Amino acid sequence: MSRWTITLLGLLWCLAAAHADEQDFTVWEDGLEVFAEHPPLVVGETARLLVHLTLLDGQRPVREGRLTLTLTAPDGTRQQVSADAPAREGIYLPELAPARAGEHELLLELAQPERRHRVAVPVVVYASADAVPAAEEEAEGIAFFKEQQWRMAFATESARREPIAPRLSAPAVVEAAAGRRAELSAPARGTLRAAPGQAWPQPGRRVQAGDALVQIAPLAGAEDVARLQSDAEGARARARLAESEHQRVQGLVREGVIPQRRLQEAEAELATARSALRAAEQRLEAVRGERGGEPLVLRAPLDGVVVASPLAPGQVVEAGAAVATVLDTRRVWLRVQLLAQDLPALSDPQDLRVRRPGSGAWEAPAEARLVYRAAALDAGGILPLVFEVDNRDGWPVGLPLIASLAAGEPVAQVSVPAAAVLDDDGVDVVIVQRGGEDFERRPVRLGGRAAGRVAVLAGLAEGERVVTAGAYAVLLAGRDPSALDHGHAH
Repeated sequence: MSRWTITLLGLLWCLAAAHADEQDFTVWEDGLEVFAEHPPLVVGETARLLVHLTLLDGQRPVREGRLTLTLTAPDGTRQQVSADAPAREGIYLPELAPARAGEHELLLELAQPERRHRVAVPVVVYASADAVPAAEEEAEGIAFFKEQQWRMAFATESARREPIAPRLSAPAVVEAAAGRRAELSAPARGTLRAAPGQAWPQPGRRVQAGDALVQIAPLAGAEDVARLQSDAEGARARARLAESEHQRVQGLVREGVIPQRRLQEAEAELATARSALRAAEQRLEAVRGERGGEPLVLRAPLDGVVVASPLAPGQVVEAGAAVATVLDTRRVWLRVQLLAQDLPALSDPQDLRVRRPGSGAWEAPAEARLVYRAAALDAGGILPLVFEVDNRDGWPVGLPLIASLAAGEPVAQVSVPAAAVLDDDGVDVVIVQRGGEDFERRPVRLGGRAAGRVAVLAGLAEGERVVTAGAYAVLLAGRDPSALDHGHAH
C-alpha cells in the first residue's frame, strides 16, 4: 500500500470522525423551529454554529432579522454574540468561544420587524476535547434537508391529546328516500304515444312536477274506472290511518313514553302512504278523462330524473303496466347495515361519516338525520339504520359506501391531523420528525376520527412531531436516498 493511499485513508477517517462528533439540537417554540449543528462546545475553543431558522407559520426560512445568542454559565456569567442577518436564506453562522465548563443555557433571540422570538435550550460545555463523550449510536432515519423542506409545501405538527369518540364502521348503500321515487303505470289498457310536443321520456331526462311524459289512447271499459276507484279509496284509508298513527306517536314522544326514533318511523310511513294516495288519485283522474275519447296524459308527479322507461311508442299496454320511473335524488336515504353485536355500542348513533370503498377519505354527509332504526333484525342478522342526507355529491341510488358512527362518549386520545397519515402498501404510517433534517417512517394503529383529526392508538406518543404536508416526499426520499438533493453544503 502506498504512502499516499495510507494518507488518504487517514484523512477520510478523520473527516468521518469529525462528522460523527458533531452535535445538534432541534427546538420548536414561540412560532420558530431552531435546528442547529455545531462541534462539541469546549472551553477556549471557537465553535461555529450552523443555525437553521424556520418560521412555523408557512414553514418559511427566516430571511431577515438580527439573531443574538446568549450563553449563560452555571455561575450566571454570560457571553453574547450576534449576527445582523442570515448568511444565506434561513441560515445563520454565529461563533462562540465558551469560557467555563458545565451545563449552560443557550438563549437564541430573533428580532424581526413584526415580532421577536425567544428560544432557550440547555447545552453542555466540556473542559477539554478529551472530556467529550463518544457519540451515541442512533437508529437510522430518513435525511430530508432544510433546503428541500423550504422549497415545497411542507408542514409539521405535534401529536396532542384530543377528545375523540370510539367509532364503528359498517357497510351502507344509497337508496331513494320515501316519497321521492314515483312509478308511473298505465291507468287503463291503451296504446302508448309520446306526450304532445315532447320527445319520448328517455332515462336521464330531467323533469318537473306536472310535465307531460306520455299519453295513452284508451282501449278500456267501465270496469277500469271501478277498479281505480277502489284503489284510490284503499290508498285514502291507509293515508288516514298513517296520519292518525303519526299524531298518536307524536303525543307519546312528547310525553316521553316512547323513543324519538318511533316518531321518525311514523313520519316515513306517513310519507309513503301519502305518495301512494297521490298516485292512485292521478290514475283515477286520468281514466275518468277517457270517457270523452281523449288520450290519457301521464305527468311527472315530482321533480327529478327519469331513471326507467321500459316501453316504446306504439305499444299496447294493459292497465297497471309500468311506463316510466321518476326519481328525485336531491335527498336520499343511506341504509347502514349493522350487525347484532354492534347494537350495544350504538344506543344513540351520532356523527355519521362515509367513504367509498377503496378511498381513504372520510366525509360528513350534509344535513344527515336519522330517519328510523328497524325494530327487528332481518333474516341475515342485520339491523338497518337509515339516515336521510342532502345529496350534494350526486350519489347514485345503489352506490355502496362504508359508514362510520361514533360509538360512545369522546375520550382524550393522542391524535394527529388526518393528512399526516399515509397508506404505505396497505399499512397506515406517519412520518415522525426526530430532528430538523432527521425523519422516521412509523407504522401506527388508528382509532376514531373527528373534525379532521384521527386518534393514534399505538405507534406514536403525545408531543412527537409528524409531517402533515409533504410527508409522501419524505417517504420517497427514504426509499431512494440516491434521489436526495445533495446540495447541502454549509
